[in-house]
Amino acid sequence: MFKYNYIEPVKHGDVTVVTIANPQDMDHLVIHELGDELFAFAQSQQPPKLVIDFSRVSYCSSEVLNGLIKTRKAVVAYGGTVKLCCIIEDVRRLFSMTNLDKTLFTIYDTAESALSSYG
Repeated sequence: MFKYNYIEPVKHGDVTVVTIANPQDMDHLVIHELGDELFAFAQSQQPPKLVIDFSRVSYCSSEVLNGLIKTRKAVVAYGGTVKLCCIIEDVRRLFSMTNLDKTLFTIYDTAESALSSYG
């Protein structure tokens, strides 16, 4: 299996949960690489049901949001779905201010609730 630098994908049946590293601990170049890595994972593995776990994320820049939007677009293009989980209040506020929580992403409080939402 391929070793990723900034994401940790784990399969749970037909759902893939990808935990992302904390972008606050990264410089601008690495944050860009995180988005690229997430996108490349989605393109190459084409998980039909993807949950992106933010449990390690305490900061979210526009660069991370761009990577998420690009990844979601790729997943939807092949017929998959993306859900987010474990987002702390400060980061969740960013999703709310940009309306991404209402227009592009469904956000769950826990990974378990995101997984169970797939049935």
